[in-house]
Amino acid sequence: MEEKIEVAFRRSDVLNLAERIQKQLGSSPGIRVSPDSRQASFSGYLNLSHTNVESDVNAYCQFHVFCDWETQLPALFCHEPWVKKDWDWHVGKDGNVCYELPLRWQDHIRKVRQEAGFVLAIGYAATWCLNSTRWLLYRHHFAYENSISVWPKNWPAWRHNEDGISDYRRSPFRRSLLRRA
Repeated sequence: MEEKIEVAFRRSDVLNLAERIQKQLGSSPGIRVSPDSRQASFSGYLNLSHTNVESDVNAYCQFHVFCDWETQLPALFCHEPWVKKDWDWHVGKDGNVCYELPLRWQDHIRKVRQEAGFVLAIGYAATWCLNSTRWLLYRHHFAYENSISVWPKNWPAWRHNEDGISDYRRSPFRRSLLRRA
């Protein structure tokens, strides 16, 4: 009985976040939840408008949300022909989009959950995932249309892998965030 309750809670958590992201996608065929309820997968077209940028560009994206979403970012894949599959552009050869540092995600989600609760943390996570994805993919499309082949130095981005994590750990942003915790 306890196992069934645990699976139900996992399913609820993963669906809450997945639904918040998925409802922002066009032409999404729905959400598929794994039998053990540890993962939800969905796809659809994401409009790349963000912050003060209006865009009519849509990118077909595949998302995978995990039951431990507070510590594991939703995985994102994009195979649009204008996406540069190069880690210098924050996308792997398999189309895996690196839109955020995992440690930064963990710190912020934990902080929001502690201060505002579970429901607001889910909304925050969905908004962050979508906005970061839009920001990054918009830059890919902009670079494609303007024949930019090297990531411009004036476009903010964390370095890759351990270098980026190390930079973040030493950043004043993290120290400030942890000090307020």
